This record gives sequence, C-alpha cells and structure tokens, in this order.
Amino acid sequence: MIDQHQYSVTVCSLSNSNYFTEVDHQITGGSERQVKYVVDALLANQIPVQVLLTNSNNNVSNDIDHLSIKNLWSEKSNFIYKIFKLSLSLITSNRYIYLRGLSWVHLYVIFISKLLGRRVILAMTSDIQCVKSDSLYINLMRKLSLFLASTILSQTNKQKTLLNNNFHVNSSVYHNLISSKYLNKSYEIKKTFKYREIDALWIGTIEPRKGISYLIDLAKKFPDKKISIAGNGRTREKDFESEMMNQLNSLDNVSILGFVQPSLVGDLISSSKVLINTSPIIDKSVTKEGFPNVFLEAWLFGTPVVSLFHDPDDLLFNKDLGRICNDVESFYYSINELSEDDYMWNAISEKCETWIKSRDIYFDKVRNELKEILFFDD
Repeated sequence: MIDQHQYSVTVCSLSNSNYFTEVDHQITGGSERQVKYVVDALLANQIPVQVLLTNSNNNVSNDIDHLSIKNLWSEKSNFIYKIFKLSLSLITSNRYIYLRGLSWVHLYVIFISKLLGRRVILAMTSDIQCVKSDSLYINLMRKLSLFLASTILSQTNKQKTLLNNNFHVNSSVYHNLISSKYLNKSYEIKKTFKYREIDALWIGTIEPRKGISYLIDLAKKFPDKKISIAGNGRTREKDFESEMMNQLNSLDNVSILGFVQPSLVGDLISSSKVLINTSPIIDKSVTKEGFPNVFLEAWLFGTPVVSLFHDPDDLLFNKDLGRICNDVESFYYSINELSEDDYMWNAISEKCETWIKSRDIYFDKVRNELKEILFFDD
C-alpha cells in the first residue's frame, strides 16, 4: 500500500492554456483536462503536487492545501529565458515528474529530469503519437522521449500495441479519468429519455480530423431529428469552419451552439439521447483520438455513444455503452434506433452510469488505483 506522505509530484502543463488559472477554456484541450483530474485526485489523497505552467494570463493562487503552482514564462519571453526558468524549476522539482504527450519541450523535461535522478511518468495522448511519423526529426523526438521515460502510460490497449510495434517500448494501460464534482454530476439525479429533447449531440473542435462533415448527411437523412453541435474551430482552420457552418446553418434541424465551457457541458449532455463521434481514420489506421474525454462525459450522464470509427478498448461493443459502427449506414441506423427506442436506451444508459464509476475520481478506489500506477516501482 502506498503511503501518500512519502510522495510528491511535479506536474508539467507547458501549453498555452490550463485548468488551474484560466477561466475561459476555448483553447484548452482534453490533455489539459486530464492533467487537472490527475492533480485533483492526488490532492484528495493529500499528496503534495507542484504544477508548472506557461503563458498563464492570470495571477497564480497557491491557497489550496498541498498544491503549489508556478508560471514559468509568458508568450513574450525569449528562448534563453524559457530554458533557464524550466531548468531551474526542474532542479527544484519533486521526485516524480508527470507530463502528457510527446513534444520537443517534453523531451527536454524528460532528459533533464533523468539527469537529476527523477522518475518521469509519461502519459500518452492521441493515437497519432503512438505511430511513426513521416518526419525523421519527430520520430527521433518520440523515440528518445519513450526510451528515457521511467514509466509510460497508454490510454488504451491499442496504444500499448502501437507503441510496442512502432517504438519497441512497453507501457501500462491506464484509462482516462473524469470528475463528477467538476461536472456537477449527482448520481441520484438523472434526466430520463422522455425529457431529453436533443436526439444527437456532437462535441468537438471543428476541423477536418474530427469528421464533422458526416453531420450534414445525417441531418439531411433524418430531417425530424434534432441535432446539436457544440464547439468551434482553430485559427488555422477558419476557412474549413466557415464552410461547414454555412452548410449546417442551412439545415432546420441543426443547432449550432458554439463553444461550451467544459464545466457546463453536463447540462447539454444530459439533455441529449446520444452523443456521436465522427473522427475518421486519418493515418496508419488510427484516428486523432486516444480515449476521448467526451465519451467519459457522456457515460457520466448516462448518455450512450454512437461512434463511426473509434471504440477505445472495445468498450462500446464489449460493455454495451453505445454503438461502434465502422460504416456510415450503420452509423445513421444506430443513431436513429437509440434516439427512438426508450427501452433499449434505458438499458444502455444504466450500463454507462455503472461503468463510469470505475473512472470517477470522486471514489476512493479510483484515486488509490492512480497512486498505485504512478508509484508502483516503490
């Protein structure tokens, strides 16, 4: 059994946004949300956590027990200053270093941390990062990062296999977490099928790699189905976003909601009969996904997921948490079926709410499992 008083963790969240000091999360990704859940779980077990941030636009508060937050630099800082601040912070870091995803800055963190005798826990993000790139430089970065890390955490068994086949490294499978407290979910309260006015909900970033164009045909095929879309585009994809919005706005049964803050997304999901995922296979038989946060959010609110291509660890199929389709016609059929058959929907919905408790950091068992996988070497 892990004694939490012997452990302390430095969490690196070196992106342009975060869930610790920022209020608006329009540019904050799923990886940053998982960082927050990991930190919250460790703090709930009184394990000291230091969080290293960058580019934070708000003042850093350190008034939470066992938590210290440090913003290393701003967007205007020069390269030398960034290297200095990061190196100094790693010298004074905790024994365990936790970070998510592969990048050149993370490789630097891993390399310096290993020189300092730290244990580096590297958690994977997208499936795309688990396969070889066409770029020799990116492949070098990925190989070195994976080779140097003390512990590698895959989100799914598929990622574990991809890492082994492509980079010859072993990893431990650890599914993503969720926080019912953060999403204001009570297991005693549930909106029933009858009161869910949205037939199909899509949540994501409006970009080609998310497959939003499938919704146009879906809306045309089922004009009586109410379809809602929550999300916005990235700056580099504004032309694509405008094209999609023009086509979707012309359909009477489609509602464009724009970006919804993650802490408020529960109200939207609990008003929907199904959540749909359309991320296409884009490279080497993988999608942009890993273990999508939005799947966990849907299951938390008892909402089945209908996915066109992606089924993390076959949970949709094996645990009956929705439908995995693999072709467009069965995708359309499954959405129509689950949005009309309340008996079938109720059976799946109950399974969703039961399974999600195995990932909710509200429960002691989930938090203890996290401690064991982070600190298992000791």
